[in-house]
Amino acid sequence: MYKIPWILIIFWLISPILRSFLKIEWNSPELLAAYQQIVGIAFPFTLFVAILTTIKQNDELSSTAVKIVLAIILPLFSMVFFMFPGMCSYNNRNLFYNKESKSIIIERSLNCGAWDSDMPNYKTVKVTPFLGYFNYVSNIDTASIDKTKWIHVIEE
Repeated sequence: MYKIPWILIIFWLISPILRSFLKIEWNSPELLAAYQQIVGIAFPFTLFVAILTTIKQNDELSSTAVKIVLAIILPLFSMVFFMFPGMCSYNNRNLFYNKESKSIIIERSLNCGAWDSDMPNYKTVKVTPFLGYFNYVSNIDTASIDKTKWIHVIEE
């Protein structure tokens, strides 16, 4: 029972790294925002509970005091960390669509609003649906695709 908060904390800390390594992203900005809101609220609470569960009845007073202070300070710090989760977002422009695989090829740039003063860095990626809620993203060169399988999308 006391391990559940720690398992959740580890999962929430490792999942962005795994998604980046596996090249998986949420399939819509709304799902990403919902996930970030849930983690932003649940992570500090779970961290608070996890630290409090380490307090034992036979702990020294100083040890207990340190744990209580940490149980207050670390969740507050994590709340500040999770306060601005959606500062950056992708600007996507659809280029090609594949009817068979439901994949799309998009031109993408990362936009961080006022935090980002650099010129946009564009890259072309293939986005393939994965497990309903996710997309698998891979770099692709549009010069090397089979144009008979891909439909050019004209966006205005």
